[in-house]
Amino acid sequence: MDYKLSEKVLAYAENWGSTCQMPVAVYDFSIRDFTARMACEFCAECEFVRRGGCDARTAHTYGCFEAERWNGLYVYYCPMSLTFVATVVFEGWRAAYAIVTGPAVMDTLDDILIEAGGLPRRTPPAINALSRIQWLVATQLSGRSIIEAEAQLKNQASLHNALYDVTEKMRSGQETRYPMEIEKRLQKMIMYGNKEEARELINELLGSVYFSSIGDLARIREHAKELVILFSRASIDGGADVRQIFGHNRDCLDKIDRCRTLDELSELLIAIFYRFVGYVFDFSRFEHADIIGKAVNFLRENISDKVTLEDAAAHVRLSSGYLGNLFRTELGATFTDFLNRMRVEKSKELLLNPDLSLADIANLVGYSDQSYYTKKFMGLVGVSPGKYRKKRRQPDEPTCLGFNPHPDGIQTNP
Repeated sequence: MDYKLSEKVLAYAENWGSTCQMPVAVYDFSIRDFTARMACEFCAECEFVRRGGCDARTAHTYGCFEAERWNGLYVYYCPMSLTFVATVVFEGWRAAYAIVTGPAVMDTLDDILIEAGGLPRRTPPAINALSRIQWLVATQLSGRSIIEAEAQLKNQASLHNALYDVTEKMRSGQETRYPMEIEKRLQKMIMYGNKEEARELINELLGSVYFSSIGDLARIREHAKELVILFSRASIDGGADVRQIFGHNRDCLDKIDRCRTLDELSELLIAIFYRFVGYVFDFSRFEHADIIGKAVNFLRENISDKVTLEDAAAHVRLSSGYLGNLFRTELGATFTDFLNRMRVEKSKELLLNPDLSLADIANLVGYSDQSYYTKKFMGLVGVSPGKYRKKRRQPDEPTCLGFNPHPDGIQTNP
């Protein structure tokens, strides 16, 4: 164990206890017990523990390992219903120490627990705030990026919620077949660059795979590899370079084989998805990549609104004339042509829903006039929306937004 890291953790724990006015101890994962220097003194003196009513070592070991599983933060309770907060300090990818704060008596306005030997009393919001600050510092001690760690924490919550939903469906007798429609939606999202919704869908898909595979990680990894192939095809259809995609695939498949938990696999698949979106939305070759990327994301998020060049320019803090010129010179299309293309491509996905009328779809992609929508659709696709809907009964053919600049404007599908 890194001696410098252990000293940092112990020093922080001592200062943290003084700051929050609560007992603080340090758990060492290598020995599965508290350190000699900072043990849980309350548990050593607890009469309930002495009488054999609580195995304190097992209770804390469980809490600290749950904190490791939940990306470094876990609030748990001992058999006496006292509250503890565990946050993990990682050494690389391995849990090294846990900082355990507590016990505290959890007070609510409606339910005040009995007196517990003068222990500190905290409301639920106070415990939440304390655990948040403790987790932030533990993350910094681990040398991890706060932004990345928060994204992982959010993703883990999403994954476990998905697992919970699938479990409830199984308990209620609902069918839990592999949802092929989610795969098709993920294909579309690579073309639209919709990362946030994709995160939810990937976890929903993994939840279904987990139960259909009876928790067999080897089988789940094989499903994950099939998803990578799916992402590859969608990104190639979206205009990505074939050589770049196949060069990336081997590395992705190797990383999948090294995943040891469903959480790791979820994080990896989301990172892979983001990479494939990047291949389609590759603005890196543009001189003003950040501006173009922000403007396109703004259009995607507001596609159902009457968004204008002035709106997009205000979002990226540029003049409308300057942004319009960037679209022409770097994307090879006027702002209006580019936006129309995005709207038509989005409408193709909506046309696959038979419950939506053409007027509904026109409104959902930002057109108040259905006839104008039809005119733009025919100009870009070559057929009317109605004929396209009739022809595309099954959404099995991804289309591309064509962000590669061309001298004659935006690339369109033949």
